[in-house]
Amino acid sequence: IDKGFFLLIIGRSHKKYKNLLSLLGQKENIEFFQLDISNSHSVKEFYESFNERGADVFGLINMAAIQQPISEFAECELKEWSKNLSINLLGTVNMIYGFVNIIGDNKKKHKIINFSGGGATSPRSNFSAYAASKSGIVNLTEVLSYEFRDKNIDINSVSPGLIDTNMLDEILMMGEKAGPDYQKLLSKKNNNEYDDVKKIITLCNYLLSSDSDGISGKIISAIWDDFKNKKFIDRLKNDSNFCVLRRVDSINFGKIN
Repeated sequence: IDKGFFLLIIGRSHKKYKNLLSLLGQKENIEFFQLDISNSHSVKEFYESFNERGADVFGLINMAAIQQPISEFAECELKEWSKNLSINLLGTVNMIYGFVNIIGDNKKKHKIINFSGGGATSPRSNFSAYAASKSGIVNLTEVLSYEFRDKNIDINSVSPGLIDTNMLDEILMMGEKAGPDYQKLLSKKNNNEYDDVKKIITLCNYLLSSDSDGISGKIISAIWDDFKNKKFIDRLKNDSNFCVLRRVDSINFGKIN
């Protein structure tokens, strides 16, 4: 916001946008557009109207998500399961598709950041839909990074860590139905043991900057990864098996004893 960019926030809730402004303060370079990203037709209309304004788009950050259904898989409503993937995975697909088509063959560098989440890289009981959608986003990110090489687009996933949001409150409201994570998260909530949101902002700023040019297709943790370290950055750029989803085997990771 403070780097001179115009920020267009897209979401379903105008109330949540107003709450955000109360934290940020009124800014002239922020605008809100109410949109259901799971509706491909609405997303298409949004990008068409955006294109008519003649604005030059630089980057896209996809962070919209829902967690429900939260329960054992056999107890889930498949309608909720489908809704989760429609918003989390297909909503991300809709936004990327519109973004890529609006920039066309523009040779300027463009950036896309997709938010990952718990269950994307390891099992997460009772969050089957959410975990599957986030794993899909991480894999989609790597696939598209190969397709976007000639389009001058860097696309990466960010793992944000544990942040004190209404999504955490939603988990705690589910109680034991939230599975093995419940007691651990309840303890962290009671002791204010959250990850630092400033680290997420720092990582996103880095991935939007020219300093990260050439890093693409990766999942990077805002909390654990030393993304300012030169050795780490060099490996991100040169090791195709680093910071991605991979089966541990004797081909990609050496001989397994």
